[in-house]
Amino acid sequence: MPKVNMAKVQSIATKAVTKVIGKQIAKMSLEQQVALTHKLMGMKGMETVRSDLLGDAGLNLDIRDKLKAGQTTEEIKSFYWDCLPWRELWVDTMKCEEGMLDLIIKQEVIKHTDS
Repeated sequence: MPKVNMAKVQSIATKAVTKVIGKQIAKMSLEQQVALTHKLMGMKGMETVRSDLLGDAGLNLDIRDKLKAGQTTEEIKSFYWDCLPWRELWVDTMKCEEGMLDLIIKQEVIKHTDS
C-alpha cells in the first residue's frame, strides 16, 4: 500500500473547503467571520489559523479587494479596528498589535499602486 502524504492531503482539503465556503465567508459580517475563526482555531489550532489569516490568501486578500473597490486606508482600518470582536481576536487571541494591521494595509497599498 502506498504511503499517504498527510500534508498534501490536508493542503488539498483546505483548498477545496476554501473554494466552497470562500464566497459564503465574503457575505458574512465581520462579527460572523470572527466567530467562524474561533471555531476554526478549535479545529485546526490557533497557530495554523493565525498563519492562514496572515498569509497572502487571508487578510491581505481581503484588504486588496477593498482597495480595488476604492476604499481608503482609513476606511479599511476602521472596518477592522472599530469591530470589537475582531479587535479582541487580533490583540488578545492572536497577540498582534495595531501597528501590524497598519503595516499590512500599507504593504497592500504599495502592491496595489504598483500594479
